[in-house]
Amino acid sequence: MLGLIYFLIALGVVVIIHEAGHLMAAKKNGVYCHEFSIGMGPKIWNFYTDKTGTKYNLRLIPFGGYVMMSGEDDSIVTDKDIPDESKLTTKSVGQRAVIYAAGVFMNILLAFVVCIIVGFIQPEYSTDNTVNVIPEGALSSVYTESTIKVTEVNGILTDSYESVVKEINNSNEDVVLSQNDEDYEISKIDGKVGVGAVEKEKTIIGSLKLGFSTFIGMFVMVFMTLKMLFTGQASIGDLAGPIGIYQMSSDVLTLGLASSLSWIAYLSVSVGILNFLPVPAMDGGRLIFLAYEAIFKKPVNRKFEQYSIAITMILLFALLIFVSVGDVTRLFN
Repeated sequence: MLGLIYFLIALGVVVIIHEAGHLMAAKKNGVYCHEFSIGMGPKIWNFYTDKTGTKYNLRLIPFGGYVMMSGEDDSIVTDKDIPDESKLTTKSVGQRAVIYAAGVFMNILLAFVVCIIVGFIQPEYSTDNTVNVIPEGALSSVYTESTIKVTEVNGILTDSYESVVKEINNSNEDVVLSQNDEDYEISKIDGKVGVGAVEKEKTIIGSLKLGFSTFIGMFVMVFMTLKMLFTGQASIGDLAGPIGIYQMSSDVLTLGLASSLSWIAYLSVSVGILNFLPVPAMDGGRLIFLAYEAIFKKPVNRKFEQYSIAITMILLFALLIFVSVGDVTRLFN
């Protein structure tokens, strides 16, 4: 139950922040907004209506959300009562670009702030060749830990924690760790040696650096995943849908506060980057249409824009169903 609650909160925060970016930018630029919805499908609750008339709704399917802006959809009947100057279509290319980009910006900002907070929560570890060693490979819960500066592993020079771990893993036998001229013979148990990084004293600068590096690392992970998909190193079947994300959220929750916050930041970065892709139904696709309008001094054909958005929406829902089937299949494997 806690896993489900955390999943809904994590996803909800990411979606609310994204859509709030669109809403605030739209209102700031004088665009009337009919609705701010969290979730998709049938409306189950109108929990607030602000003084401008914007209805804040909760919908049945807890995945995604949207802001219904005047002028954005020709099928909105009540748009005829909205003055032209309050419609999205009458705003400049620059204003519309800000409105469409605001959701992505808010996702990236959320991830950055959360990562900085995580930087202050997470322990900071030394990256040099000073390590904590469990003597004689005793990996049980009862042991005497000693800290040594490992200059060599089996005679191979080491100058960082990463190089120490690498040489230990490369050894098929028991290892000899050397601290200057003093040797420590360590036995492997189940192929492992009990070695851990040394925790450093927290500093403000160190915490900020850790938070920033965590933030950059999330960008790298998302872009690497996209690269693997486009180069065929990974398939669409490897992607996780709502069920898979729920499972991962439940697993992350057991790892503590820092990991739980980091997961929200990672989801926010993922949503931000995916929304920035040049796909018609995404914010990035809308920005491509605006770039066309800015270059050729005329908007994209309205029907072409609407049809392309509708088609990609159908394809995205089909993809969602496909990866959800994959999630269910993996549950029984």
